[in-house]
Amino acid sequence: MKKISIVFLSILFVCLSFGAAQAEEDTLKFTWGQQEICPDFAGWHIYQSETSGDYGDVPAFDVPYVNKQEDYNATETIISPDGEEHIYFFVMTAYDIKGNESIYSNECNATIDFLAPGIPFSLTVIVTPE
Repeated sequence: MKKISIVFLSILFVCLSFGAAQAEEDTLKFTWGQQEICPDFAGWHIYQSETSGDYGDVPAFDVPYVNKQEDYNATETIISPDGEEHIYFFVMTAYDIKGNESIYSNECNATIDFLAPGIPFSLTVIVTPE
């Protein structure tokens, strides 16, 4: 009887561990074009929101300008506070060394699935004598 209790408590602990919401992270790659580069150009701000069109005043990411290219890209880590699926909306602005900032770019979005697969159930073991 003691062994059954220990096994049951171990399984219960594993189920509770997997059932708890945990912060998760994923990586997004942003790619864009920039036709005009002024002499005092400094970089880009990427704004992130879970609501379309509602970005606030503080950028989620800053991408400094390094050198002129045909296409630019940045890779950023997105963190989910609760381990659930989320739709994130993004816009970008360009800015110069004085802090002057362009208007928002077009909006894009990404659905990020942080959900873990469900716990298997109805496990059956069949023993066949040989």
